[in-house]
Amino acid sequence: MEGKISVTVEGRQRVENGLWESSQTLAEGICQMHLQQFLVSYEEITELGLVHNTLCLSPQEIFIKKRGAVSFVLDLVPGEARETVYETGFGLIPLQVETSSVAVHAGPDEITANAVYVLLSDGSPFSENEIRITIRPAS
Repeated sequence: MEGKISVTVEGRQRVENGLWESSQTLAEGICQMHLQQFLVSYEEITELGLVHNTLCLSPQEIFIKKRGAVSFVLDLVPGEARETVYETGFGLIPLQVETSSVAVHAGPDEITANAVYVLLSDGSPFSENEIRITIRPAS
């Protein structure tokens, strides 16, 4: 699938009381195939301002890069711990990311990517997370 697309990014985060907090982003963007990876770009408006998003999806990895009002890189690879810095208008937050699973499936009319990961600060887990990305041709 290449060209203009519709992307949905659904996130879930377990909060302190054990309940799940959810968020969803819907946007139009562009998808290209490069070296057996799907490259997706789209923009979103957040409460802090405009954010440019780049996704790289392969069977064993989900790579997310955000630039703008909020900036960070999230590299989700099962079984690996990765370092990142979450940059907001209020300052920098160093984090570690431990990914337990990644699944990317590509069909003729839909690409789905799912991951389960934990965010850590100074080596201590503070946030369990799930992400689901759905990409379809633009209507």
